[in-house]
Amino acid sequence: MSSVGQGLLSHEGQLSRGNLLTNLSLQRNEELSYLRSARARAQSVTYATKYPDLAPIDWSAERRKELVRRHFLDSSPGILARLYAFYDSSQQWIVLAATGIAIGITAAAIDVVSQWLSTIRFGHCKTGFYLSRDFCCLGIELGDKCPNWVNWADIIASPAGGYMFAYFLCALLAVTFALIASIAVVKIAPYSQLSGMPEIKTVLGGFVLRRFLGLKTFVVKSIGLCLVVGAGIWVGKEGPLVHLACCCASFAMRAFPPLRFNEARKRDIFTAAAAAGISCAFAAPIGGVIFTLEQLSYYGSAGVMWQSFVCAMVAAVTLQTINPFKSGKLVFFQVVFESKWHKFELIPFAMIGAIGGVYGAAMIKLNAKIVKWRKSVSWIAENPIFEVGAVTLITVIISFPSIYMSMQSSVLLSYLFKECTADNPTDICDVSHWFMTLVSLLVSSSIGFFLTSYSFGMKIPAGILMPSMLAGALGGRAVGLIMQAYHSRFPDAFIFAKCTPGGACITPGMYALVGAAAALTGVTRLTVSTVVIMFELTGALNYVIPIMVATMISKWVGDSFGKTGIYESWVKIRNYPLLNSLNDLPVPNVPIEPLMTKEIDCVEDGSTIAVLKDLIHQHNRPGYPVIKSHSDPILYGYITRAKLIDALRELQGEDDAIILASAFSHGLSNNGQNEPEIDGTIDLTPWMELTPVTAPANSTFHHCLYMVQHLGLRYLLLTTKGRLRGLVTKKDFWRLMTSSDELKYQEENLNIHRRESA
Repeated sequence: MSSVGQGLLSHEGQLSRGNLLTNLSLQRNEELSYLRSARARAQSVTYATKYPDLAPIDWSAERRKELVRRHFLDSSPGILARLYAFYDSSQQWIVLAATGIAIGITAAAIDVVSQWLSTIRFGHCKTGFYLSRDFCCLGIELGDKCPNWVNWADIIASPAGGYMFAYFLCALLAVTFALIASIAVVKIAPYSQLSGMPEIKTVLGGFVLRRFLGLKTFVVKSIGLCLVVGAGIWVGKEGPLVHLACCCASFAMRAFPPLRFNEARKRDIFTAAAAAGISCAFAAPIGGVIFTLEQLSYYGSAGVMWQSFVCAMVAAVTLQTINPFKSGKLVFFQVVFESKWHKFELIPFAMIGAIGGVYGAAMIKLNAKIVKWRKSVSWIAENPIFEVGAVTLITVIISFPSIYMSMQSSVLLSYLFKECTADNPTDICDVSHWFMTLVSLLVSSSIGFFLTSYSFGMKIPAGILMPSMLAGALGGRAVGLIMQAYHSRFPDAFIFAKCTPGGACITPGMYALVGAAAALTGVTRLTVSTVVIMFELTGALNYVIPIMVATMISKWVGDSFGKTGIYESWVKIRNYPLLNSLNDLPVPNVPIEPLMTKEIDCVEDGSTIAVLKDLIHQHNRPGYPVIKSHSDPILYGYITRAKLIDALRELQGEDDAIILASAFSHGLSNNGQNEPEIDGTIDLTPWMELTPVTAPANSTFHHCLYMVQHLGLRYLLLTTKGRLRGLVTKKDFWRLMTSSDELKYQEENLNIHRRESA
């Protein structure tokens, strides 16, 4: 071929490549234009839409909106766009760090204030009235004399008069603290009651609770926890730290609209915040991560574990930096055991686990009965503040004479975890008077059980983790004391053959730790997270096996009485529509068709704006299926009520304007502006869900329930050959599962039909 021919071919190739690049560039511009339009519409709809109270969120729609938004950011050209995309991706880490720091500071403040209020009921410090006994007597053991600390009983010379004066002042301050906390809960922030864990489970399960994470709730709960713990009521502050951590996360997300207005991403952040709350409560960052995955997380994204780890780590570092106890410990009851356990001790450890399972089951059932009784007694239900004052007074009257029950919960737990060594001659280690100590431990554990069962349910901020651990530690220490006394009397018994002659063989503090773990598992039914939390508390890998044995048996024994923990019990008491806690209930194999809603308000293709306005005003539904017509209900898609309202507001057409609801029939214009191709019509497809999740109308109830549970669906459309037949919502499944009369009726009819067919 000549050089002229080669040049012509080369020139034609350049022209074709140039035309191809030009076409690709034009196509790219059209895609960007469409994405910008789609993003603008998505943002306007998302920011304006609010789910009503106790409404389920649409997980798939929330995830999809985030994917569209991220796709737009990643596809935008230019350095500024890349910088903004980097800033956008870093927003969640900013929120997680801020949440960890905030809950670390909050936990430290609650620890210091509650400790001061607890000790001020018994005396004051000479060097500073604002100092608690632990700060005033830093470095001095609890049972030793502290020269700087003055007990109220020492003010009056007469021993009897001083004792009665201290008794009266302790009761007066305790009742005052409790009444202030209860009044704040009842009058200002009702959602600050109890631990907030059932509500957290409901929120992370995909439901919306308005004002649950507000500023009033955060302030009232923070102050109320200090007052309640200071009053000496048998409740804890550890569980409520999860609620406070989620409040901190909610505040931090307000500065970042992509997080604030996406309900799915918000729940990922809340899951991580819950891990930070447990991290501050038990000095267990890894335990906090496992806790959220075992107890709270339902539909978390793939990176939620990593986010939880970061948030829990930041919270732990913040608390360690503040060092609220000036001892280097994150929590007051953090201990390290130096002695080892023996194989024969697995038997008493297993017994402690069984006792913990029985304790947890009894606690759950008794607490539920007390709540039911409280609602039936009108004068108690109408006067919750008076009830708080009366119970607090009774608690102080019972607790004040007892050395174990009058201590602050964290101090008592630390006291029970102590090892008995030669330089630790406390009463709890005195084997010569072991029987009286045993009686005191068992009586305190029993009284604490009843006080906790009643107190957890009053109108106060309260947790149940710490009192459960206390009751278990008291019982575990009692078992350890029995073993220690038996060894001291029969040191040559064959079971003690592996013990060092003349040395310590039994560590009662270890039994207390195992008892605390067993009781915690029995009440909450948590296993892996309990083991990890206890391991992080002791820092000794040698004691993981005894704790695992106790928690395993506690779980088995507790499940034999009922598989729901205390938080699931309160979800049922509160009547929250949480579907995820019903996984263990038997699901009958009945068809879904008799149970679905068949009379549905739908949007017809070709309706006018006036018809749609009437539909919105007359039928307050969360959403509407979009069909071809009522006579031929071919399903085109689904549109939520909020999006339909936004669409009508933005379209601003005449009332007689026709709405086209089928992009497949009519199509979109080529300019990407979603303008109709037919004069006098308006396209509704940009606001519609064109691919809603559907199932055949002849599906079983179990199949549809599985789809709703595991996909996080708000609704499920049932079709036959593309035609709409019915609809079931998440709340429908919850109603059917919690009140199973209708399911039993359908199952009986199905069995009768099968017998007749046979």
